[in-house]
Amino acid sequence: MVTEIFNTSSLEFFNPDSIYLKHFVEHYNYFKIDNILLTSEFLCAKTLCLSEHYENLDLFKISHILHKVQNAFPETLKIISILMTLPATTTPNTPNT
Repeated sequence: MVTEIFNTSSLEFFNPDSIYLKHFVEHYNYFKIDNILLTSEFLCAKTLCLSEHYENLDLFKISHILHKVQNAFPETLKIISILMTLPATTTPNTPNT
């Protein structure tokens, strides 16, 4: 799942080569996420987020940190904005019996 990219305990944390990220960017191609910029942003964003020394770094805290210098992370913030608008779970489309 693409949220693994923003999970500090995951090996996918800010990994621009993550298969989850690649699928996400392809699926949300409407937003025209630039992979070259994203790769560059991820290197800086990871360093910046880890330098804040939060005990539990979650998507909301990452968003807050990156918004402080939002012009430096437009592609990363596009992804975070999309993730923050998606429902956490989905309900199956089947009637209860």
